[in-house]
Amino acid sequence: EAHDLDFSGVRLLYGGEFNRVSDWDSFSRILASSMKEKGLRVIELLAPDRERNLNLHREAFQALSSAAADDGGVTR
Repeated sequence: EAHDLDFSGVRLLYGGEFNRVSDWDSFSRILASSMKEKGLRVIELLAPDRERNLNLHREAFQALSSAAADDGGVTR
């Protein structure tokens, strides 16, 4: 069930970059790219259903945790 929120406005409030993706490959590519840049990066991951949404969030959390560990936990 969609929440009908539009997160693209975050970049207008705080600057930065906004990307909306609907598949894991796009998310992974944009996440890897954003880890190389400074500043705010918002990635909105769209999922077609609740179970898929849960799985995508788990995968995203694992990817972010791994990326932070690989980066020494440094926040840019």
